[in-house]
Amino acid sequence: MTLRPPRKLLPWFLLGSALVLGLLVAAAVQDARRTWKTYQRAYIRAERAAANTPAERQAAANLRVGIRQINLPALERVDRCTTCHLAVENPAYADAEHPLRYHPHHDRHPVEEFGCTVCHRGQGLATTKNAAHGDVPFWDKPMLPSRYLAASCMACHEPDYLPGVPGLLEGQRLFENNGCLACHALKGEGGLVGPALDGVGLRRDIDWLIRHFTNPAAVSPGTSMPAVQLDDAQIEDLTLYVLGLTDPITDPSYLSRRVLPTPEAGRSIYLTRGCIGCHALDGVGGDIGPDLTPLGRLKSASWLAFYIKLSHRKAPGPLVPELDLSPAELDAVAAFIMRLDDPEFVREAAPRNEALPESSSKQRKGQPTLGTYAPERAAQGQGTVKLDGTD
Repeated sequence: MTLRPPRKLLPWFLLGSALVLGLLVAAAVQDARRTWKTYQRAYIRAERAAANTPAERQAAANLRVGIRQINLPALERVDRCTTCHLAVENPAYADAEHPLRYHPHHDRHPVEEFGCTVCHRGQGLATTKNAAHGDVPFWDKPMLPSRYLAASCMACHEPDYLPGVPGLLEGQRLFENNGCLACHALKGEGGLVGPALDGVGLRRDIDWLIRHFTNPAAVSPGTSMPAVQLDDAQIEDLTLYVLGLTDPITDPSYLSRRVLPTPEAGRSIYLTRGCIGCHALDGVGGDIGPDLTPLGRLKSASWLAFYIKLSHRKAPGPLVPELDLSPAELDAVAAFIMRLDDPEFVREAAPRNEALPESSSKQRKGQPTLGTYAPERAAQGQGTVKLDGTD
């Protein structure tokens, strides 16, 4: 005996089947029209049209549509940004429209080593624009506007030694000089009146920070924090710095980059670690040790870094302290000295009438606190070398 469904159910069965088939077709169409696939097809067409050599044509022919992702276990992230931003490493797309545009200076932070969200923030695993840019509820790391992008540099680098980002260094100066640590703690140091600022760059957004600095009482009723007496540009710089107060990267390979071995970083170390107290630059500074100006013409960078590291052994005693400098800091000082064979650089680097802080955030315990420190005068309870070259 063969069982047959009641004839009255047949229309419903056919209707249900048609609906399922329609949903499958709609899903396939929706998947084919995903925005990132549209970008990838446009990129593939452009690459195939621009290919001239057999190797280029073969490479273009091998391009396929698909999710691209960068796995970075040391940074605890997976970034799929290059699923849309396929041309970040291709200078031929320097003038293209986003997202198919070349990323300038990508060689400084290769995407395969750093990914994208470590600097730009956003949601690395997402594949739609709004979600990837972090413009969704409950995501606390939206993409940073270009004006505030430098805040991310602080995850790996010290602001003091970063060339090309003066706003970040100015923001740090404003933070230190306006007494923020009198009420707020940071890295275990500071006051207890206000909340600790560790990680505040992720807890508060840009708009909130600007409004808070402009009128704290309007944002936090009942607060004892006074309004900071800063103009709009200074508030932006302070916001930039505070926005960078996030959880630092702890992987050793990234921590080793906290100081970039650049001449500008070397100059900052020279001014803030007491070097200028004994070694003059273009006649400005102390005269206990030799003037640094001619050394760049006489020695190599590797020799300088090696000598600086062991200088306390070459001339033991209180006049030559043991310098607690990392390899990157040693390379930075050496790079700075090597640039002193350039007269224009010397004119720009010499700290004429430049005010130095009485202490540096990079000062080590037991080291002099003044960039103009003179050991023989300190031993006698006398003054320090002035930056205008006079006593």
